[in-house]
Amino acid sequence: DDGASWSLGVPPGSAQSIMFTNAFWKAVVIDSSTVSSAPQTLAVNSLTITSLSPTNGVYTTRNTLLLNYAGAGHPLVIGVDANNPGSLLIDPDSTVAMFSSGMIVNNALGTNNSHLGEFQIDGNFIQSDNSEVVAGFLNLTGTYNFTNGELFVGTQFINGKFNQQGGTNTGRLIFTESGEYNLFDGVVAGGVELNGPFAGVFKQSGGTNISTVGL
Repeated sequence: DDGASWSLGVPPGSAQSIMFTNAFWKAVVIDSSTVSSAPQTLAVNSLTITSLSPTNGVYTTRNTLLLNYAGAGHPLVIGVDANNPGSLLIDPDSTVAMFSSGMIVNNALGTNNSHLGEFQIDGNFIQSDNSEVVAGFLNLTGTYNFTNGELFVGTQFINGKFNQQGGTNTGRLIFTESGEYNLFDGVVAGGVELNGPFAGVFKQSGGTNISTVGL
């Protein structure tokens, strides 16, 4: 909510594509003070988080978006709707960490699973302290650590590592290439689809799996 910290000299807004991509280790924080003083900054068109150095093409730092006790009822909203979809891109060595907060990514799957918007996690995503995430679909090639709360993501393409230690995941889990889902605690209540001989693995050591299963 500090306009001086942004390249345009104004805080983020619904018509803006936010690039959190510059060098040096840092975190951008959304918390209760953001909700009270600058609620208009909680809606953006798209968000890209990367730690890739533009000069040598390697990941040299770590950029983090921290949603810190903003409240699940005051979510960060990315995109307007399926007709004006949003995109959230998290590159390797970058992180989104949520604690008692909310996020909505307005994306959707079109014909033949074409993407209307994006929710791409190549880095790290942490969802904890009764946070809520809502999206049409998710493509995971990095790591998702889900401690508790609610995950309302319609279709989840699991090609990375998903660790669930609590909470409820109501999505449809699809393993198309590789990937690993570890259910330690909590509830999986959508569907699990293992497509092909090298589709990955679903491991359950605790929790409750009440999903439908397809092979």
